[in-house]
Amino acid sequence: MNEKQFPLGDTAFFIKYNMKGLSLLAFSLFFHQVTGQGISSILDNSTNPGEVLMEFDNRSPQIKGSFYLFDEWQKGQFTLNSGASISEQWLNYDVEYDLLEVKLDNEVKIVPLLMLKGFSTSDPGQEQTFYQPCDNYYYEQKVPLTGLCEVVESDYYGLIMRFMTDIKESTYIPALDIGNKEDELIIREKLYLTIGDKAIEIPQKKQSFIQLYPDRSMDLTSFIKEHKLNHRNVSDLLIILNFLNENKAFQ
Repeated sequence: MNEKQFPLGDTAFFIKYNMKGLSLLAFSLFFHQVTGQGISSILDNSTNPGEVLMEFDNRSPQIKGSFYLFDEWQKGQFTLNSGASISEQWLNYDVEYDLLEVKLDNEVKIVPLLMLKGFSTSDPGQEQTFYQPCDNYYYEQKVPLTGLCEVVESDYYGLIMRFMTDIKESTYIPALDIGNKEDELIIREKLYLTIGDKAIEIPQKKQSFIQLYPDRSMDLTSFIKEHKLNHRNVSDLLIILNFLNENKAFQ
């Protein structure tokens, strides 16, 4: 896949984020009232349960690249597990530690993925992109996926994109003095087909793909052939999934 550089109970826990030292300090935030324009009242009392300051950053400053999903802060909204929705916020996402960052006036706070129902961002054309925890989907024998997923197609026959961090190791060869001398942090993307809450890796072969939909195999074969579609091309795949969803009365 391509590489990128670069919606809790009534009490929601945020963690203050130190951008340089990445020190995490738990905060208790009571959402008194939430409106469509954001939070009208927040009681923010600094707490440190057990008087323990959590510091767990083991990232090397020598590694190039970014662990953020977006190059820049994105305007969007997020929804907590309680159902409270907070809109018109500047957001970014730490893929390595699975933390949604929220940029306020003078500080940045974070929401752990396990406390999120999901979030969305909008581009200048006001087209929304939706993200949610991957553990809403199960891979193989009821083993949930981990991390954050973009919901590309949300219908019964759907498509999600999972984000993961990886390290591209240095390619430097001292004897020849060629190659990249630094390791680089990258964000990988992996697409999964979804059938209900089941996630399936996209098969390489067309026939294996068609066999994922046995009740529609004949119609699907004809449709793909007639329209000259390639299931490994995202735009073509979305056309195929739309065809399946429009004709799923057999469920």
